[in-house]
Amino acid sequence: MTGLRVGPAIRRLAVAVRACGGRPEPAGESTGLALALVEAALRAGELTSLHLTRQVEVDGTVLLFAVGVDEPGLIGRLVGFLRTATRRLNARRPADRAVRIRVAGDEGLAMLVAGRFVGEVVETARLLCAGTLDRPATGERAAAPDVEVLLTPRVRRDLGDHDRWRARAGGEHGQYGEDSFAPVRVRLADGRIVDAWSWRAVRTRPR
Repeated sequence: MTGLRVGPAIRRLAVAVRACGGRPEPAGESTGLALALVEAALRAGELTSLHLTRQVEVDGTVLLFAVGVDEPGLIGRLVGFLRTATRRLNARRPADRAVRIRVAGDEGLAMLVAGRFVGEVVETARLLCAGTLDRPATGERAAAPDVEVLLTPRVRRDLGDHDRWRARAGGEHGQYGEDSFAPVRVRLADGRIVDAWSWRAVRTRPR
């Protein structure tokens, strides 16, 4: 890091967002759609640089929340918009072109180096977001979610049962399945298998 401008290490919540599942889209379309949805979600939630920093990666977007913000409320607002947007998009798309969005969060120390945030927390959020479920969530069937949230255990302890999260992200109960977090195991790209907690917005079929 010689010659690079390195900022202090500050504990941050990092949230990665990416498109996943479904039949592969034309080159770049899936990633571009996920980025567009994230940008729309940030605008709709009035989330600015005062609340978070957006960092575009090759496999999605990483959001780093500012110190002192209402993390459960802001994440719930982000996920609430994404679930509404994906439901509307998927109503007009064939099943194999359905838009699926995964959101993954971790917290830890991050440093600003040459204008970009680096640190284990950023990498963990990215790897978790791109990982493969090693086994299904407890009580879950094979139905693919429009939006899935994966949290590390330490984040779930703070966020999982918070009333602001549930109020922002868990609305419209009649059109969705169970809105609680369930334990899962996730296989990362580097071969590790880690414990996580999953929340899924799965639409149920009309009776």
